[in-house]
Amino acid sequence: MDQEEILIKRLGEKVVDGEKLMGIVSSMNNIKGVEKLKKKIKQEVSFMLKVVKSKEAKKEHLLCTNLHHFQALVSCITGSCSCVAVLETFVLKKADGILKRICVDIVAEKGQQWVKVIARNPKALSQLSTGEGEFGQRSIVDHAVEYLECAHQHPHLFKTPKVVFAFACGIEKTLADRLALLGIIVSGRRLENCELPLQEPQCDNMPTCVSKNCADVSCSMLSSGTGSVIDCTHGGEKLNLDVTAMLAYVSGLTNGRCNFEFKEPILTQQAEWERARPVKPVLDQLFEGVICWMTDIILLRILINQ
Repeated sequence: MDQEEILIKRLGEKVVDGEKLMGIVSSMNNIKGVEKLKKKIKQEVSFMLKVVKSKEAKKEHLLCTNLHHFQALVSCITGSCSCVAVLETFVLKKADGILKRICVDIVAEKGQQWVKVIARNPKALSQLSTGEGEFGQRSIVDHAVEYLECAHQHPHLFKTPKVVFAFACGIEKTLADRLALLGIIVSGRRLENCELPLQEPQCDNMPTCVSKNCADVSCSMLSSGTGSVIDCTHGGEKLNLDVTAMLAYVSGLTNGRCNFEFKEPILTQQAEWERARPVKPVLDQLFEGVICWMTDIILLRILINQ
């Protein structure tokens, strides 16, 4: 049996799984939004059937199918307490007045809990959260902030719904701890960072691979009379920055605008942290005498994508 036949066979198995999934979803008639979910699953199954019949199966068809997500979603629905809606849309009003639609995978506990189901590779999630993705890609942390803000704007029985992120494939402990600090309830197996193989950094056809030229940076927390101070040292003349570091450096909060009480609780909390432990002096010390490579790369990507 050649590779293509194996792929077609596995796609056929996925079609069967999808049909079983539709059967399970059909029995959930008392949950709002089930028909929408059933329609999405049916579309995915129909597409895979079309691929199987065409005999032109590719590995990407198997890896990128949304059935993985739908299987995790249905599993979470069956395991949720008092699920009242799936794929429910809420409107988030951002600080600049722009309205954005947020799709909540599962509304459980009679409306008191929002669940987002994630079935992505744990290592990929961690890499995105540290700024290693393509320009414009949003990390799970970005989604977490929006979910929390949206939940705050849509109280249920005068209480802000709890936000749960369910990771079907697990999540690295470092990222899980970061989400928990934001206020997310993390569900799923927590993996040590070394449990998954690291992917080789993508150079995107750059003349020189930044990862080979960046400086080694070590940071330690020192205790002082006024709180924690970050002591950062680096070796070399080049420093590889992630998006978070650059945003922290140019943010209004870190440049004198932290003495406000914002409408958004998350921004107010960040302002309190900034007043207690200013970030800018630490970054100034870290940047002194080095070339910050990531800035040039992101600028180049912006120009390419225009």
